[in-house]
Amino acid sequence: MSKSDNPANSGAIPSQPTLGPATGLALLITAIVTAVAVACLQFSGERIFDEILAAIGKKLFLQVILVLLAILSYCFYLLVKNSRRLSWRRCLYWAKTDQTPFCPVCYETKGLRVHLNTISFRAECDQAYSCGTCKNVYFAESLAKDFQKVD
Repeated sequence: MSKSDNPANSGAIPSQPTLGPATGLALLITAIVTAVAVACLQFSGERIFDEILAAIGKKLFLQVILVLLAILSYCFYLLVKNSRRLSWRRCLYWAKTDQTPFCPVCYETKGLRVHLNTISFRAECDQAYSCGTCKNVYFAESLAKDFQKVD
């Protein structure tokens, strides 16, 4: 991901991933179908499956179940994919579900996702991180400023 791909370079780190509209809709449909199935089982027991099979046939019933499983699988895939995506904020890489940044040098040169370690760099510095792999140090003088690499 290039630095220009992220239009908003805010200093805030989201604590949870956001769901896209398609993922949210798929999860909602799956939840509704599950709730209806549970309600049907509670009120009519196992005979509901016999009635559905008689009405639509085994082949269509299995196709519906497979489609619902595919939707659910795709939702989990999107959740995992979105949680692993890195964004560029304050001159460091961040994951949506992680409050610890990743080393930009290791990520850009070797493709490694190396978490930075929190350190006490200087007294006037609010935040400082070091990389255990490439030994680079990054600091920000305040929460409003970008991190800078120490040479």
